[in-house]
This record gives sequence, C-alpha cells and structure tokens, in this order.
Amino acid sequence: MKKFKHFAFCFILLLSNQLFSQSSCQASFTYTLGANGQVLLASNSTGTTVNTNYNWAWDGNISNIQGNNITSTNATFYNGHHLLTLTISESSINCHSTFSDSVDVTSGVPCPLQPSFTYVIDTLTGNVTFTNTSTSSGTPTYVFNSGYSSLNLYANFGTLTLGYPYNGTYITSLTMTGSCNSTFIDTLKINIPNHYNCNLAIGFTYSVNNNGLASFTNTSTGIVPGLLSQWQFGDGNYVDTVASAPTLNHTYLANGTYTVNLFTADSNYTCKDSTYQIITVSNIGTCNPTINFSLVADTSQAHTWFALPSYSSQINNAIWSWGDGTSTVGLYPSHTYSAAGKYNICVTAYTACGDSASYCQNDSVYRLANSTSSNMVYVTVVNGITGIAKFNTQHSTSHIYPNPANNKITIDANDVVEVKLFDVLGKQIFTTKTTEVDVSNFNDGVYFIQVQTKQNTTTQKIMVQH
Repeated sequence: MKKFKHFAFCFILLLSNQLFSQSSCQASFTYTLGANGQVLLASNSTGTTVNTNYNWAWDGNISNIQGNNITSTNATFYNGHHLLTLTISESSINCHSTFSDSVDVTSGVPCPLQPSFTYVIDTLTGNVTFTNTSTSSGTPTYVFNSGYSSLNLYANFGTLTLGYPYNGTYITSLTMTGSCNSTFIDTLKINIPNHYNCNLAIGFTYSVNNNGLASFTNTSTGIVPGLLSQWQFGDGNYVDTVASAPTLNHTYLANGTYTVNLFTADSNYTCKDSTYQIITVSNIGTCNPTINFSLVADTSQAHTWFALPSYSSQINNAIWSWGDGTSTVGLYPSHTYSAAGKYNICVTAYTACGDSASYCQNDSVYRLANSTSSNMVYVTVVNGITGIAKFNTQHSTSHIYPNPANNKITIDANDVVEVKLFDVLGKQIFTTKTTEVDVSNFNDGVYFIQVQTKQNTTTQKIMVQH
C-alpha cells in the first residue's frame, strides 16, 4: 500500500476585485512666474468632475488652500527652490492622484533663514566635528544629513561630532524650516591612511548535492568589519549573516529553478553591493511531493488574479478546491468567483506513485466601498510567471530596503523611471521618480511598491512599522 503524505498550511490571501485598480483621474498642473515672488498655479488635471477635491501644497507644508473645484490660485514665495504639489480626490469615482513639480523663484525676497556650518576632520579617528554657523529669525527647525548616517533631526545645535568609518566623498547638508525653507550643502572628503575603503565586490559559487542540499561559498572581496549579508534562496527562505561568513548550506524541498540573491551592506547602506545566480535543483526523490502557491493581482486587468503554484517535479495531476463549493481537476485550471469575499483555496497534488501533498490559503478582503464595477473575480493558475506582464520579482535587479520601514524606503536599482506606492486595496497613494520614499507619515500596515525601470516593472510587498 502506498503511503499518503499531507501537508496543510494557512496563509493570508488578499482577494479583492479592486486590488491594484487604477485611479480614474490624473493630477497635473502648470505654473507661471510673476513679480514679487508670485507664482500662478493652474490645474490641467484629467478625469475630474465638479465634485473633485483639489488640495494644493508647497515647500512640504500642510496645504494652504483646499476646496471643491479649485482650478487655480496665486502663491507667493521667497527666493529659492520650491516643491509644488497638487492632490486631487473623489471617492465616488475612485479618484486619487498626486502630481509634484519644482520651481526656482528669483523675483521674491531672500529667505531670512541662512543655514551654514563648518567642519574639522580628526585624521586619526575619522570623526568629523560640525559647527553650526547659521543665522535666522524666529525659531526654525533643523534637519542635518551627514551623508553617511540616516537623516537626523536636531534643534539649533552648536557642535556635532559624527564618525565616518570609510574613506570617500560625502554630500552633507543642513536644512532650516520656518517661514521658508533653506538648505546649505557642502562636500566632505575623508582620506585617512589605514582607514577603511569601500571596495566591496560581491560574488559566490555553489554546488547542488543529493536530496536538494545546496552549498554556497562566499567569494566576495573588499569585506571590512561591520558589513552584514542577506542570502535569499528563491524559495521564500533567507538567512542573515556577517559578510565574512565563508560558506552556508540550504536544503530545497522541491526540484525546480531558483534565483539566489546575495546582498551585503553596512548598517547605513553606504557601502553595499549585490548579485544573484539562477540554480537548478533536480535530485530530490520521486515520491516525496511538495506543493505551495501564491496569488498575485494582474496589474493590467481589473479583478483578475494569477495563482503561481510551485509543484515538485514528480507531480503529474492536481485538484483545486476553490472554497465556494466547486473544484477543478488539472495542474493549471481557471475559475470565476461570483463576488469578492472569503474563500479557502486548497490544492491537492498527486504523483504517479500514489503519494500526494496539499496546501491551503484562507482569508477575506472586501472590495472597495462605493464601487460600481463588476463583482466578478477571475483566478487563473499559470505555469511560472511568464503569463504576468507587469508583475515579476523573480529576476528583478531592484533591492528595496529596509523592510519593515519606519522612516524612508530606498530603492537600489538602475534606470528608475517611476515608483508607485499602493495600499492593500490597490489604491495608488504616492508616486515619485526618485529612489527614496518617505513613509514617516504613513500609517502602520502592509503596502505594495511598484518600481518601473527601463528594463522591467516589479512589485513587492512592504510593511511600514513605526
């Protein structure tokens, strides 16, 4: 008699017919410079109605003007560089969009806040002492960025001493915020004999042994004290180690192809490098089946989901139970739900030798309130990720950190075109073209960040936790 193996797991599944739905409107505006620091702002947003709410803001402050159907307004600025932002919203038509632009004003009056500092480098320790030489009226706030450590907030400091463990060039800045904003920037060069240089070059080799056991050898060069590494094995597992760890082993539970990532950095992500290799595991026994799957939204089609199963190589058939009283036989079937709701999706996979394995996911997420679109939810089980045009993290060269985040998120990727942030209901809540996202004012919870580069578009789940 053949033995029967059963593995059951429960995870959170987000099923909503609105996840990653696109906003029906698009914020945009133009501006015209006038005399005496005046700027005329004019909205040319699309997809709006007479009930759309317009929210104008500048210089990072709370919006000065807010109301229904505001299409233009005058603003007066101090001389300098300013960031202008327009946010439009209307819940009844799923409208929420933000657009930002910058302007240099020269016809106004000088900002009374004049930040500046001097510094002295200790050539023995690498410590740098900064002396605040700013002038101002009122009681502004200060934001100091050392170019190495994370952004820190300080009151009107006199002197400040910070350590720099690596030789190199650092861009330092001091920003004062009050009746206006003003920033002072200086370049700091550390070049101390016997001090650490960041010459990090990441690499590794591997071998796949019997029964899915893989051995990885770290061949990285330029490792200095204080560097940490994270190995991501491509099967959902990862290990954090010191960067100097020479070897480690990982056991895969199923035959298949896996993308292994190695990322190394210091605690401030100043000295960092990453690499990846694709490995193949094919030596796991023929009667030890494993199965799991994940669900992701098709970002190009509303209400459409892809189930991405990970079958071990010996599996030749499966039964998908959809949690609504129906089931389908086959490795890659499709199913249509009559409405978004709570479903317990299970798959039981079978091998030719009679063994089987099962995997389940169960959760409930409701569709957006006031939605007038179809309630139908479509799920298609696909072979790999080739059927998903806009969702691909397997071969992404982007690294998004930290995760969880409490202050800002950094995207380590080349040729970034646009970065979008979505909430768990798929509503776009932020867009930028930079590689940093400030989440300090976001509520704790799960978000999705979509990074578009010149090569591809990837989406990753992140958590904000203050």
